[in-house]
Amino acid sequence: MSTKAAFEENGFTLTLTDAFNKDNLKGVFSPNPLGQIDDGIFYITFIYTAMSREELDVLSEKNAEEITEADLALVRSRQGRLAAVYSINVGILSAENTAILEKQKERMTEFAQAGDMTYYRVNPDEEAEEFLSRIAPEYREEYRALQAALDDALKNAEFYAPVIPGEELIGKAVRFDATDLDGNPVRSEDIFRDHEITMINLWATWCHNCIGEMTGLGEMARRLAGRNVAVVGICTDADDKLKECRAILKEHSVDFLNLMPVENLEELLAWQGSLPTS
Repeated sequence: MSTKAAFEENGFTLTLTDAFNKDNLKGVFSPNPLGQIDDGIFYITFIYTAMSREELDVLSEKNAEEITEADLALVRSRQGRLAAVYSINVGILSAENTAILEKQKERMTEFAQAGDMTYYRVNPDEEAEEFLSRIAPEYREEYRALQAALDDALKNAEFYAPVIPGEELIGKAVRFDATDLDGNPVRSEDIFRDHEITMINLWATWCHNCIGEMTGLGEMARRLAGRNVAVVGICTDADDKLKECRAILKEHSVDFLNLMPVENLEELLAWQGSLPTS
């Protein structure tokens, strides 16, 4: 039995065979669609983790403070790319990105075109061999089988123009009521009124990548404060983790405004639920 997997932000839909069914796998197959990463460039990577889903769930269910560097190192050592795909609209690439694409083409295989889009598969051959050398034999066999099945699925995919989340919101006002971390009421009109550009950063206390970029966001906010630009954070789990939220902000010298969770963020900001999102 096969299933359809739509990656609309990357411009294609795959038909995945039963080989990808999580109940049939020893390891874990996880697509990571990043969507648009630059003008005219859309990216997705397909990850294989050489651990059982049960092992991975045990780590995933830990709180941020419980996860050790050894845990993270273990997961990183067991993760390898099956493939990555660039969906590229060559007609709107910047000169810089066009030059980068030319340099990268020896690692990329063009495998489809649809409208203005050209699709390239990145072949992770060298890194795949290194990955296979450090995982158990039963996972090696499954990795190779999935890589071949994914190759077939990509060749036979349905292609279309990528969907850009939030495109329909461009030019429209975003309005909401919120409170800051001290319980003071905040209106979106007041947040946006004083700056030409405001970047909203959605994050959570359990999200390692969110915390990893926090120091940089604080530095960026201070650097751009005099250029009519502001940064506002929304801590999506502050209702339950307010103490941890404040501690993280203090530790990373973040002094820009942070808010408690806001209702209907998915609709307001076309948020897909992944973290961090800005």
